[in-house]
Amino acid sequence: MPQRNVEPSIAYRLLYPGLTAIITSSWANLDDATPATSCSALSFRPALFGVSISPQNFIHELIMKSKSFAINLLSAKDIRSASIAGDISRRFNTRKVMDSGFTLTKSKTLDSKVIRGALGVIECSLERRITIGDHDLFVGKFETAYAEEDFRGYWTFNEYVPILYTGSTHNGTKHRFAQISKHFVEIPYQQDMAKKEAIELTLQILRDKAGIRTLDRSTAVKLISEKLNLRVPDSKYLVDHLVHEKMFQFGHGSKTTY
Repeated sequence: MPQRNVEPSIAYRLLYPGLTAIITSSWANLDDATPATSCSALSFRPALFGVSISPQNFIHELIMKSKSFAINLLSAKDIRSASIAGDISRRFNTRKVMDSGFTLTKSKTLDSKVIRGALGVIECSLERRITIGDHDLFVGKFETAYAEEDFRGYWTFNEYVPILYTGSTHNGTKHRFAQISKHFVEIPYQQDMAKKEAIELTLQILRDKAGIRTLDRSTAVKLISEKLNLRVPDSKYLVDHLVHEKMFQFGHGSKTTY
């Protein structure tokens, strides 16, 4: 099938549909709840979450002043409320949250509010703001998270039907939100045998060499790079993986980047 070029200004639409989270923040008796699709986990350790918001958005000011925000995950039954919250600006409508059908309640760890009835909530204190083009990336430090029973380490999707943002339709209507099917297809993990073999070889090489002399991390990285004919970044990954998984330990004073 032939392909055609996509204009830079709309290339982001290739990533649709995207999961819609409702971002909430409060400051000085001002509250806002705004849908966002540019929301993601940025780091596991430490647990950091990011959301990209335009400085023109009212909630941007609340996050800057309160130094906090919450990520609220709703089910498809709230799809209309999410749409209204995206269309109405709190900057000009003090009844925005009420008109959208949301009820806010006190958050557990922040001096802020979250959406009552949300199936999942992640509360974050503001770690930093990074200006990226016409949006700011707010990096939030994990403070607490809680979810309904449908989340058991992963979502089971028995109750949680995520809201997806599909973008405005070609005729300019506001039918921008959709829900996924309840049919869940699970794809089994495929073992990465090449990676597994590289890890096993790395462990064997380091154990053999450590039996002869004390190793530090930089020496180990260089050794693995030479023995396995790998790029230095790849050998760093293997060495740090062994340390992270507690399969190998360096002497006192040696550091890893993991």
